[in-house]
Amino acid sequence: MKHILIISTLLFSVNFLIFGQSTKKTINHKHNIDFSLVDFIEIRQQSRGSDTFQINPIRMTKKQSKKFIDEWNKANPNGPCKNIAQHWVDIKLKDSTTRTFRINGENITENTDWCFTLVDSSFLSQIVSVAILKSGTYGMYLDWSTYIELVIKGNKKFEYIDRGFTGIGYKNFGKWKISNGNLILYDYKENNSISPMPTVWKINYKQLCNITKNHKRKSLCIEFKE
Repeated sequence: MKHILIISTLLFSVNFLIFGQSTKKTINHKHNIDFSLVDFIEIRQQSRGSDTFQINPIRMTKKQSKKFIDEWNKANPNGPCKNIAQHWVDIKLKDSTTRTFRINGENITENTDWCFTLVDSSFLSQIVSVAILKSGTYGMYLDWSTYIELVIKGNKKFEYIDRGFTGIGYKNFGKWKISNGNLILYDYKENNSISPMPTVWKINYKQLCNITKNHKRKSLCIEFKE
């Protein structure tokens, strides 16, 4: 009886180890992608809160698609995780199948909640930001007499107006660019020492929000004027 108990225990232990290893391999196994088999890749973002928005799928260029495939193929596992997806990436393969990825920051998952780490995820925000930034006028009244206005021009130039309670409208002119998914205002001459111009803006759908470090109007959002 004692021998039977020992044998049963050993068999259970062996089966447990084998099953555990098999499950681990199944959960964290990553299937790399051969870029030559890719038809096209689209990125989309869905509304999941006040600071996010829904956009139509954006088709990546060939260069962007190659970048994403390279990032996925070299991504390393970092354990199980649950997070709200900031971006969804759909890879359409030439055999008509689709692989869908959920991405939040540097974390990327596919069919399970096992996360992998992207070495560089900033280019995804860059793609979305470039696609949704609208040229035109953004502005907001802070009270009945005070307002700010930012005009984004198609030639990569901007005009910023800040009218305070004195009624004086301070104007700045300069250039803009998108860096790491944010709108950056640069190459200008500051002419309002009392209320310096915000220079870093988060790009939302038809909205820009001030994220300039240590700015007194940080988090203030201005709306696109149709």
